[in-house]
Amino acid sequence: MIRINSATGAAVLHEGDGVAGIEDYEPLVDPNASDVVRRALRSRSSLRNFSECPVPRELLASAVSDALFSPSVCNRQATRTRWFHRDDPQFLVCLKHQNGNRGFGDTAQWVGLITYDNRCFLTPGERNQGYIDAGLFTMTLQYSLHAQGVGACCLNWSMNARQDRRLRADVTIPDHETVVMMLAVGYPAPMARATVSPRRSSATVFLNQ
Repeated sequence: MIRINSATGAAVLHEGDGVAGIEDYEPLVDPNASDVVRRALRSRSSLRNFSECPVPRELLASAVSDALFSPSVCNRQATRTRWFHRDDPQFLVCLKHQNGNRGFGDTAQWVGLITYDNRCFLTPGERNQGYIDAGLFTMTLQYSLHAQGVGACCLNWSMNARQDRRLRADVTIPDHETVVMMLAVGYPAPMARATVSPRRSSATVFLNQ
């Protein structure tokens, strides 16, 4: 939770372990790291063909721990996750409220519900920051899963207020949290296939070269 220091007016994080401070910046100097990271970045695809192989909860916890190192505004770390195994009745409850998983969602091992805590933000100008931070968190989470051989598929939550209330009626989500997306997770099935989408040329994105 974010509190305001009455003496300085600064926002202070009061959650988690450890003490905030300053340390020396250490650049990544491993000569092999660039190739490894690049292969990981370019080989990840959304997975929709999941195997029956169970994904341990401990592996999910490890990926979440990695994702906590994602950038977030003022290091507030507002993203929250809830995980439902396919044996949990809440698994299918979540999926029925999301309209893009038909035909594959129920074959995943886990579905993650990604939210952010509105109490971490202070002004109307920060109203979109939670979505940005949760998106960065989820991207890091997927790369950590990918590095451990586990696939994932982002499930959008592009819903109106009525649909959001319906989800909240079935799944316990505090009023101070905003739903951002869901994530289907599992090991790839044998001979799993992925969609191929041509990448834009860098010149269409890096506009002032």
